[in-house]
Amino acid sequence: MNLTVTPARAMAWLFSLLMCAQALVFAEALSPSEMRNARALFQEGRRDSARNQRALEALKPLVARHPDAPLLLAYLGSSESSRAQHVRWPWSKLRQVDDGLALLEKALRLLGPEHDTPQANGVPVQAEVRLVAAHTYIALPGMFNTRDKGRAMAQALLAEQPSAPWPDDFVASVHLAVARAALNDNDGALARVHVERARPLVSQPITALELQDVEELM
Repeated sequence: MNLTVTPARAMAWLFSLLMCAQALVFAEALSPSEMRNARALFQEGRRDSARNQRALEALKPLVARHPDAPLLLAYLGSSESSRAQHVRWPWSKLRQVDDGLALLEKALRLLGPEHDTPQANGVPVQAEVRLVAAHTYIALPGMFNTRDKGRAMAQALLAEQPSAPWPDDFVASVHLAVARAALNDNDGALARVHVERARPLVSQPITALELQDVEELM
């Protein structure tokens, strides 16, 4: 094989490196407005089948443009897994859950120190990704063997002492994840403790919906 570095070959290598660098920069160029829109889509998508479908259709191209953004991957992964409750055929349900879990695992693997800084909503990316994953894992049927992992993630978040206090609704959502996990374990007493701790912190509609969902299971 001829490995002589000719001017043409050097230019080709340089061009390839520039293209790779450009792709990396583009993948990280997620604007605050895109993140706000993605969060709103994800939260709306948790309400019903039609809005879940709209969220998926909007989140997929966002993730295609920003494939290494952990929070977008978590939003899409959770939405994919949630879609399983709205599809008819068992094999379709399994595929939706598997696809969603793969995206959530990727989101968790991508977390690093750069995701510890609070976002505009006051919550670091790493904490929000973990809570999205925890809620998703806890809500899935036991056959997927994710509930223990979800409970552990929610309890770890609850035990954290962040450098800056998290917003009340985020803390409430953590309590509600722990409550939902307790209900999975048939521990109604523990679930009630965390529901009562969450209740006074709830102010956002999406957290109120989480509270309602847990109370309906009690």
